[in-house]
Amino acid sequence: MSYETTLVALKTQLAASAVNRVVRRGLVLDPANLKAADLTKGVICLPALGGGNFSNYQGREGDGGDLDVTLVGFISVGEKTATEAIEQAELALVEDVLTFCKSLGPGSQPLDAVIPLSFKLSGQLEHPFGWMSMKLKVRWL
Repeated sequence: MSYETTLVALKTQLAASAVNRVVRRGLVLDPANLKAADLTKGVICLPALGGGNFSNYQGREGDGGDLDVTLVGFISVGEKTATEAIEQAELALVEDVLTFCKSLGPGSQPLDAVIPLSFKLSGQLEHPFGWMSMKLKVRWL
């Protein structure tokens, strides 16, 4: 499977799992350009950063391997909400991604595993807007 096919599968499968979210491949450079309704739902972007960890057996050089993705999510809450409301919304995004990751496993097609490594939150600093990022390791059959 190619890297492009892997990213398409990641987007498709995550969108099917997180049906109340907006999932896209392209990174949003300025969330102010997003529709307010999409920001309220939560927008998940899937930019790839690289990969590696190839098998590299003779005759199979460059086979296997992983794809490194830093998922970036944007969300908003009502302006009159408490600041922790944005943190709660960001954590709900994190939970949706973790639920998706847990749904995969050996035999899953076409992705074998999406392994969450770490995540960061906005720290409530931009209320009523928030963001989260999560490092993922993507493996496929």
